Amino acid sequence: MKLMTIIKELPETEVKIETDEKGHLIMECEKSHFRLFTMPPEEFPSEPEISEDKFFPISDRFFKYLRNVRYAASKDEGRYNLNSVYLDKEFVATDGHRMAIIRNGFGFDNLLVPLDFVNIILKAANRKDGSSFKAGCSNNIFFLKARDLILFGRLIDGAFPDYSQVIPKDNSRYALIERKPLIEAIKRIMLMAGKNYEMKFQFWPFSLVLSSCSPDLGDAREEMEVEYRLEADEDKPFVIGLNGRYLLDILEALDGERVTIEMGNQFSPIKFEEDSSLHILMPLRLVESEPQIESETEIEHDIKPESDFVEEMEAN
Repeated sequence: MKLMTIIKELPETEVKIETDEKGHLIMECEKSHFRLFTMPPEEFPSEPEISEDKFFPISDRFFKYLRNVRYAASKDEGRYNLNSVYLDKEFVATDGHRMAIIRNGFGFDNLLVPLDFVNIILKAANRKDGSSFKAGCSNNIFFLKARDLILFGRLIDGAFPDYSQVIPKDNSRYALIERKPLIEAIKRIMLMAGKNYEMKFQFWPFSLVLSSCSPDLGDAREEMEVEYRLEADEDKPFVIGLNGRYLLDILEALDGERVTIEMGNQFSPIKFEEDSSLHILMPLRLVESEPQIESETEIEHDIKPESDFVEEMEAN
């Protein structure tokens, strides 16, 4: 890694590389001189072995599924079992505030692939040489193989939480929205949101009002047409707080021109479902505060951090 970092910073001219009598790597470029300590080749870890019969072919769907769920994986290395993508009958990733699930037909069984290695796999998928890929697993090591490439990485030895517990099953509110206009509106309103991208979503029978407020900057508000229905009569709008950045990640992982948002109450997870994929997002808690000047358009909401449904799963 250090070698690549140095090379990226060198000017576009000839670079001289050699080793000295102690085996150190010497690099010279114009007036720059680097000496890198090395290790004897015999101390380099040996390549793990896997028999050919443990490989099976994978299609582009495998990489597409990884791309569409990895956004939800935890970036906290302390939560090592969530800092991964779970491969089984479904591809799953979650950080406790959002979750992505894709049902698939691949032959994986209870694998936890570290997020860093998932990113390396997806970089390999961008090769332009037309290579076909095979995958396999042996001795807790995941392998990816192409014509002239073998990638391998150690799997996480841990248990993934029972995510089925938090999939909403009793939603009573549904909103059908054009996906791209919603993405564009969120990006605009998010410009005035706080550091955690807090936004308020207010659903009326035929419209959605998005708003955000920053004590240091001001506020923003935008209205757009939606198809909204609920299973019970209400004489007031349904209001829910959401993390705008997290919501964008979900919308960008979907493909359809229109999306359906399924909602329960303002404290329960919202759900997006498209073909074989399922995406879940925990809401932010809205706490009404009285404005200094009373005006319907100036009513503010304090927004508290969203709860963590993984903590709830692990507690059960």
